[in-house]
Amino acid sequence: MIYPFIPVIRCAKRMNSMTELLKTAVAEVSKRTVTQQNVIASLILAELADDEKWDTVFAASQDKLAKLANKVRDDIKMGRVKKMGFDELLASS
Repeated sequence: MIYPFIPVIRCAKRMNSMTELLKTAVAEVSKRTVTQQNVIASLILAELADDEKWDTVFAASQDKLAKLANKVRDDIKMGRVKKMGFDELLASS
């Protein structure tokens, strides 16, 4: 699937700050056929979209993670947690 080029337009303003490695990669991609360039561009855009999604999901989960961490701390204080190594954990399941 070819992703819309809207993100590319948004990023065009930042092209001056492109790293040398990225410039080299873009130069190499520009030597490919149009179809290959579109496939590579789609992969990059999909990866960027996935990163943005994970950032959003992770940011939204901070309260839940904090509550879970507090529960674990309480369980440890109350003695409801048994210390065991990885091998013991596998053997108990």
